Amino acid sequence: MIVFILGRTGSGKSTTARFLTGVARDLGWSVQSFNDYYYLRDMYLNDTSQRFCPTEHDGFEVLNCSVYKEAIKSLARQIQCYHPENDRTLITVEFTSDNYRDSLQLFDNSLLSNAHFLFINADLKTCLERIRRRIFHGNTQDDYYVKDTVLLCHYPSPYMPLRVGERKAKYIHNMGSLDDLRDSIVALAPLLLEQAVHKHKPACVETSTLSVVKKFATLVSNIESKCEHLMIHRGSATPLNSTRFFIQEDVASSAVEAPVDPLVSVVSNPALVSSTVS
Repeated sequence: MIVFILGRTGSGKSTTARFLTGVARDLGWSVQSFNDYYYLRDMYLNDTSQRFCPTEHDGFEVLNCSVYKEAIKSLARQIQCYHPENDRTLITVEFTSDNYRDSLQLFDNSLLSNAHFLFINADLKTCLERIRRRIFHGNTQDDYYVKDTVLLCHYPSPYMPLRVGERKAKYIHNMGSLDDLRDSIVALAPLLLEQAVHKHKPACVETSTLSVVKKFATLVSNIESKCEHLMIHRGSATPLNSTRFFIQEDVASSAVEAPVDPLVSVVSNPALVSSTVS
């Protein structure tokens, strides 16, 4: 299962990923996380083309905006090459963009079609204040410093399409306390993970059900053959095949279907990344 966690720098993406990871692991899931910042950081440290410049607090500023796209492309390639060990693996992907509609097109279509999207919503002022607090109160490796001008120039108002692929993005309002965000994610995470589990169940249940149907149909067939033989022997030629087909069709139709997900809305024949606003 893959979850894209999107939003401005300082909106709470990494914090959301940590809360989501905690719930998933408590429920027995493995977790693999991806973040575009480390690609940007590596490009900055190895820069020979003056596309970056250093800032205070061991930060850096991007001078050539093309590096953002390069970083997201590198992120997309790594995710595409990653193969989880089992179905109970949560993959979190976080990156910042000024236009998520265009940035998401850098990812593989099949990956997007099976993904969930969380957009962490916080206003620009709040994000700037949180980043400034990182200077003196950084608690994790994700609390890196970002210069104010980066947010003001590159991410002042990131565009997030309401409809992504066949799914709607889930918007999480993160203007409150850390506990408020934690409560939101703790409530949301089990629903997301449960849907991923159900996604893999229908085929198994249906296969199992049809297997039972086949065995039952074979049994009925054997009984009917004996009955037909007996009835013909007694002078009656009434066929019973119609009964067998009715029973088989009725049992097959009771195969369990995937439940409707309360978090995402499926639309008919959408583009994988649509700019349609509904």
